[in-house]
Amino acid sequence: LAANRPLICLGEPRPFSEQISKARRLDALGAAISLRSWPSPWQWPVLLADARALSPATRSRLHDPHGAATADAFLHACADGSGMRHSSLIGMPS
Repeated sequence: LAANRPLICLGEPRPFSEQISKARRLDALGAAISLRSWPSPWQWPVLLADARALSPATRSRLHDPHGAATADAFLHACADGSGMRHSSLIGMPS
């Protein structure tokens, strides 16, 4: 997402399905094309065109250049019980 380039996701099956879940969510948001399996060669031109057609603005909204610091602040707020809401840490309305 940091590169803000067209994205095609193929989530690898994992014990907690985190890759598949993230790929599906990026697809639902319009930030990527998500696939369940490797496409056939003849499918690639359409997939690439579809990925290029997705709005770069959607991808750029999902990238936080200060992501590590944001995650740190969120985790500390959770740990110390200060009650900070995740939305307040990422500049979204509460």
